[in-house]
Amino acid sequence: MNKTVRTTDDDEEVTLDFLMALQPVYTRNLDVAAFELLLEDSVDKSSVDTNDLCKLILDTYGSIYQNGKVNVVPVFLEISESILLGTDSIDIPAKQYILEITPKIKPTPEIIHTLRTLSSKGYRIALSDYQDDPVALKPLLEVIHIVKFDITKLTPETIQTYATEMKTQGLDLLVEGLVSQTQFRRCLELGFHFFTGDFLQKPKKGNNKPIGNNKLLLLELLTEIQNPDSDVARLESIASRDPNLAYKLLRIINSAAFGFNREIDTLGHAINILGMEQLGRWVTLFLLEGNASQTQDLMRNMLVCGRMCEILAELTGRDKVISHFIAGLLSQLDILMEIPMDDLMKQVPLNQEIKDALLHREGSIGEILTEAENYEQGRFLQLSGIVEKHFYEVVYRHSTEWAKKIMSAMNH
Repeated sequence: MNKTVRTTDDDEEVTLDFLMALQPVYTRNLDVAAFELLLEDSVDKSSVDTNDLCKLILDTYGSIYQNGKVNVVPVFLEISESILLGTDSIDIPAKQYILEITPKIKPTPEIIHTLRTLSSKGYRIALSDYQDDPVALKPLLEVIHIVKFDITKLTPETIQTYATEMKTQGLDLLVEGLVSQTQFRRCLELGFHFFTGDFLQKPKKGNNKPIGNNKLLLLELLTEIQNPDSDVARLESIASRDPNLAYKLLRIINSAAFGFNREIDTLGHAINILGMEQLGRWVTLFLLEGNASQTQDLMRNMLVCGRMCEILAELTGRDKVISHFIAGLLSQLDILMEIPMDDLMKQVPLNQEIKDALLHREGSIGEILTEAENYEQGRFLQLSGIVEKHFYEVVYRHSTEWAKKIMSAMNH
């Protein structure tokens, strides 16, 4: 199947020969402070053309929509000893990258001097896996800014000892591998500054609160959109029960993007112009709004997953492409609404195919959803290969850029 995915307005499509995703690095208040690169294990990082990789990151991944505007966020970039020793060259903006060194790089006088020079030029330098060899790596603490610890390799007592030691040196602390809110709160108390892991992706258990009426109406409308016997009158009768929803749909159809010469002032006319698929897309997006207790990063993840599912369904010739989009977007609805997915599915009027995908990852939709989730989480070895390898990153890249645009559009 000869398919292409365009990620920009021009005809040029950049492709990589390896798989790559990004993992957010959170601040104490759960804003995204930076991204870490997730590369497939088989990639020799020292063989990657750093300058080409940096250009791609700057063009697509170097900014996100956050706190009401598009912000540039730095990316942790592992650098090799050959770059530090000058046998390779690198020319990247200091504000948009945090240079990361690993315990493989020994603190020789030459390395220390190079790191000190980079620091004087404005580069921030991070040291990963300090716990692997703290005695040998200690000289590096004088020339770095961030120390990274893997919580899966440390006891609670050890991590407390390290936290106390690093704070006396004035270093920022980053903890990796958090899997629970309990771990996050403990590291907050210890004075850590940055946090990574899937601790925000765990739904709360035992919270059986009902879905709000406005969300139920959106889900009812979404189900009706998937009904092949539905018509504009039926959709209008549902949507008109929520004046705010009716207003938003009219605002969308009268936006500059549609370019009508006269204002569309009836809900039925707006629904007719949008069509089933576009209406379904917007209704699903509206489900993400109004959950102030959740992070913007969760909304971004849901958007990326939805768009990835949609494109992968298109590339593989699946039926009901919009259903794949809906399932991807709603795959973390339990986290967004703080209601277990089992309880949610008892309350929502989605069709059974989407429910099976969300609950059990079953069927065509479940297969596509699993593929998107594996890629987003960097589980590259678990990809089933439903599309050619290089397409995965292109789809992810496009979905990331699309999510940024949608978040901006939804907040203006």
